[in-house]
Amino acid sequence: MKHFFSGITALAMSLAAFAQPNCEQIIQASFTSTVQGNILVLANTSQSMFPQATTYTWFYGDGGSGPVSDVTHLYAEPGTYLVCLYAVVENCVDTVCQEVTIGGGDPCDALANTTISLSTLEGGVSFSYSELPAYANTFWYFGDGAMSDAAQGFHPYQEPGTYTVCLWAWFIVEGTNDTCSREICQPITVAGGQDPCAGLAAGFTPGIQGNTVQFSNTTSGTGFQTTWHWEFGDGTTGDGAQPSHTYPQPGTYLVCLTALSIYE
Repeated sequence: MKHFFSGITALAMSLAAFAQPNCEQIIQASFTSTVQGNILVLANTSQSMFPQATTYTWFYGDGGSGPVSDVTHLYAEPGTYLVCLYAVVENCVDTVCQEVTIGGGDPCDALANTTISLSTLEGGVSFSYSELPAYANTFWYFGDGAMSDAAQGFHPYQEPGTYTVCLWAWFIVEGTNDTCSREICQPITVAGGQDPCAGLAAGFTPGIQGNTVQFSNTTSGTGFQTTWHWEFGDGTTGDGAQPSHTYPQPGTYLVCLTALSIYE
């Protein structure tokens, strides 16, 4: 009898080891929201074991909906709305809802707090912006006839001198033909003689959720075209600017980022 019960116990442990994950493990819907005037900015932060097979639908609480991952939504009237994210993968469904209060106002106010940061090196300028909504489009004008749509980077000048650097930010107001735009300019004085690559500094911060890591790229001093090479420490690689990587098992991994930047 002792051997019989030992065999039953071993069988139960074996079956438990091969048990299929339940829906709570497969998909967990979540999102963050930010109100800017009468515009709601939604970011999908859901976790899925099968991200390529997962579909999402937003319900905005005003009768509208949309099948996209991240979104901005314009409300016609101020008020409190129940916003829901509906996630489906395989036979699993998860829904999460939040109440948001829309105060109304001019949607162009979303650009009111945007600022630019310029740092001059010998031979060029390092540029970036802050407080700009993710749905806005941008162009940098460097005062020498060159321009860039990069969020940040380094621009070299052929000649030393004083230049006016401008950021032009704009977006189309959802559901209308209206456009919001803002231009911010700042003069800089550039000396000559330094290799622009001296300003390139690769960097990143990891955001760990379970065995999935979202890497936030903090590289500075990039040129007008930059490529990325990630080594995740588990034998796999990636080439995106802001990759997400799921590790097969817990452990300590050495992650490396190589940035290759082309300057004008």
